[in-house]
Amino acid sequence: MVGRFFFGTCLFLFALAARAEDVPIISGYGAANPDVPELAQYSFFLGEWRVDMNYFGDDGNWHAVPDPAHVKTFFHADGRTLQTIFTTPGGFFSTDIRSYDAKAGVWRVQFLNAKSQRWHSFTSKWEKDKMVTQVPGGFGGDGPDIRSEMRDISDAGFASNVFAKRPDGTWLHTYKLNYVRLTK
Repeated sequence: MVGRFFFGTCLFLFALAARAEDVPIISGYGAANPDVPELAQYSFFLGEWRVDMNYFGDDGNWHAVPDPAHVKTFFHADGRTLQTIFTTPGGFFSTDIRSYDAKAGVWRVQFLNAKSQRWHSFTSKWEKDKMVTQVPGGFGGDGPDIRSEMRDISDAGFASNVFAKRPDGTWLHTYKLNYVRLTK
């Protein structure tokens, strides 16, 4: 009896280990589950990043934010849940959880900034050569709509352009973020 229990437990553990190998871990940042090819759309974002930021001022000029942000992006062990953590030297912190909704053909994103008491749900979608995020009501849900475009993607980094929707329906380019890879 003990022998069969031990043998059964070993078989279960071997099966569990074999299933875990279906979602390979890459440098501690996880990997997309290969059962859903669209999950790989964000694989370029895995790792840690320095983010140099510029904002469009009321004076009509671009201004550099003095200290870069740090972003860490990883897949959880299921290979279906992607998380980003965004921090700055001044103490800003936000995080989001993303997963692909195969029925709708979009990424569902849950954003959280607990200190500022902001949380919101929105979507992202791969469009041609860029990942586009639409944030109705902005990150707090009560401001202007935001559109973010991750583009010019390479192994070394990418650009993210952020636009805010004006009352007349046009888009104002408000932020330029340059992501530089620190780790992979």
